Amino acid sequence: MTTRKPSISEVKKPQKTMTIGSSVTKNYDCEVCESVVKAEDKGIECEICKGWFHTGCVDLTDNEYEMLASHKLGTIHWYCTTCNVISVELLRLVFGLQENLSKKVTRPKRLISALHGQP
Repeated sequence: MTTRKPSISEVKKPQKTMTIGSSVTKNYDCEVCESVVKAEDKGIECEICKGWFHTGCVDLTDNEYEMLASHKLGTIHWYCTTCNVISVELLRLVFGLQENLSKKVTRPKRLISALHGQP
């Protein structure tokens, strides 16, 4: 069984710790079912909100989990449903602003070219 990969957020997020012998295990509550995502569980962290989820709670198959766990940091991203919806809305807004800005920059260039008699 593959365990979840630790992340930088584990240092920042309040942790529940359990001491077993001389080792300390860090656990987080699943954002869906609110039970603990243990180190031995298949769990995944949202890259935006840093919340942890059991793969079964977010309908992530074992194959999908293994694929995500095997990729290098930054090549494939996983966001929870809430953050995914927000990120799509944000991207639409950014692309819309970029398009509007492009139109506003292009229009003066055309006017200047027209004033100088250039096509």
